[in-house]
Amino acid sequence: MFWHDIKDIREWIELLDKRLCSIDSGLDHLGVDADRQAQVILYETILDKFEDYMKNVEKLNSMINEFKGCVSMARGALEVRKELEEQTTESMMAFIRGTENIKNEYHDKIDAIYEALCVKKPIKKKKPLKRKTKKVVYPASLSE
Repeated sequence: MFWHDIKDIREWIELLDKRLCSIDSGLDHLGVDADRQAQVILYETILDKFEDYMKNVEKLNSMINEFKGCVSMARGALEVRKELEEQTTESMMAFIRGTENIKNEYHDKIDAIYEALCVKKPIKKKKPLKRKTKKVVYPASLSE
């Protein structure tokens, strides 16, 4: 019996040894897991910063697109301005050519009508008329 007990004790020690080895390797895994958790936390902060960076990049892209739109609107406005300047120049030249063809006599008539209707002239007082006394002329035969 004693020999059987030794045999059982050896088996039990071998079992304990295997368990201790598995516990040691498990403790090693826990250390590795702790390192992994620290790396995961670091990666999460890096990922959050990268997401914030990408949001800023998206905002920057939208601002660039708005700026491009403003530039295209400004270019369009400048072209419209050039067209309006050309039209204004053409209409002024047409007006100048048209005024050269008008005869001056029509302007004189219009100016005379304007002066007659709109310009107030001072009213002159009429001088009283002097009555002339009639000289009676007698025929020559009577006076002699």
